[in-house]
Amino acid sequence: MAQEHPAPRQSRERLLHIDVAKGLGMLLVVYGHLVQAASPGETAWYATTRDIIYTFHMPFFLYLSGYVFFLTNAHLRIGAAWRSLVASRADRLLVPFVFFGLVIIVGKALAAQFGEVHEGVGSIPAGLWRVLSNTPDNPTISIWYLLVLFVYSLVTPFLFAGFRGRLAWLVGLALIVSMGAEYFAVTERFYLARLLRYYVFFVAGGWAWLHWDWCVARLKRWWLPLTLLFAAAASQGPWHPFALLYCGLLSIPALHGAMLFPIAQRSRLLRVVGANSMAIYLMNTIFIGVAKLVWLRWFPADGGWNAPFLAVLMVAGVIGPIVARAIIVRVPIIRRVGKYIA
Repeated sequence: MAQEHPAPRQSRERLLHIDVAKGLGMLLVVYGHLVQAASPGETAWYATTRDIIYTFHMPFFLYLSGYVFFLTNAHLRIGAAWRSLVASRADRLLVPFVFFGLVIIVGKALAAQFGEVHEGVGSIPAGLWRVLSNTPDNPTISIWYLLVLFVYSLVTPFLFAGFRGRLAWLVGLALIVSMGAEYFAVTERFYLARLLRYYVFFVAGGWAWLHWDWCVARLKRWWLPLTLLFAAAASQGPWHPFALLYCGLLSIPALHGAMLFPIAQRSRLLRVVGANSMAIYLMNTIFIGVAKLVWLRWFPADGGWNAPFLAVLMVAGVIGPIVARAIIVRVPIIRRVGKYIA
């Protein structure tokens, strides 16, 4: 299959700019999970910043996922190699989706006995149905990315082959599909809207990898004006039906470009968070929920208490999963769980 440009001559080992980009993206994910709408501690300024972040943070994460997917040549795995890909991606993505989904459902059912729980489950069977069908009160919506990424991983090799390696055509198709999902307000049930809406960012990551030398040269030249354009677009919030699409696409050169600067690559915080991104993604809402329950038993969440309340939740959402992962990989009886949060 012909490619428009050869893949860049980069090491296939872990790339530092990807690690710190994952760290930045994960910090945004945790921040967006601190307080949900109409929950204790939600202030106008936090709601505004949360809404802005939601216009681009998951598009950026799926872009990074697409970049790594193509970097590892997973897009070329057809036939027997595809069947192996299915098995490995199911183990990597579906197993933690199901396992941590059950943990969240059971945990919310138990936590409801001690205080208010956002998106409670009522009963475990009801919670399972909400997860499967993705109802508006889906208790595990925070980990939808795993299921969507699994589907993308399976269909992309066939679509890439179908377009004879012309990834720009696939990006164009994904762009049309994303716009159609927004314009026709496709249902969120069974994750359909998310599958259609976010694919353009995943394949954009693949395009960036295959044209990385070209991208780097342009990013260095145009990073500042592109970042200002992104900031102007994102600051408007999600008011426009296509805000997710244009903010998500504009976030790619702005955020990934920022991660190419030495100051970003030297950030120990971004590197540690990036290295622990899966653990944080899977468990941040659990630790945020526990910290919230404990805080609200003793302190208020509004007024002068709001800033420390949010700070505690942020620390719990980042540090808690890192500590939990370190413990899990050292305890023989649960060590096998460690590979799913690595």
